[in-house]
Amino acid sequence: GPQMMYRTFPALVNEYLMVLKSTVLLGALGIVEITKIGTNVMYQTFNPLPVCLIMAAIYLSLSALVSGIGTYLERSFYAAFN
Repeated sequence: GPQMMYRTFPALVNEYLMVLKSTVLLGALGIVEITKIGTNVMYQTFNPLPVCLIMAAIYLSLSALVSGIGTYLERSFYAAFN
C-alpha cells in the first residue's frame, strides 16, 4: 500500500538516475548520445575544454532535474501519508 510506496520511493528515484546515466532519455537524448556528439564537436573544433564543460553541464542538469523531481515527489508522499 501507501507505506510500501513511501519506503521504496527513494530507491526507485536512485534506480531511475542509474537508468538515465546508462541508457537513452526520451528515446533520443541520452548520456551516450551527448558524449558522442561532444566527441564529434571536439574533433571538428580541436578545442575540448568548452565541449567537455557543456557536456558536463547537460549531464548535471539532467541528473539534478531527476533528483529534484524525486525529492519533490518523496516530500509529497511523506506529507500525504503522515
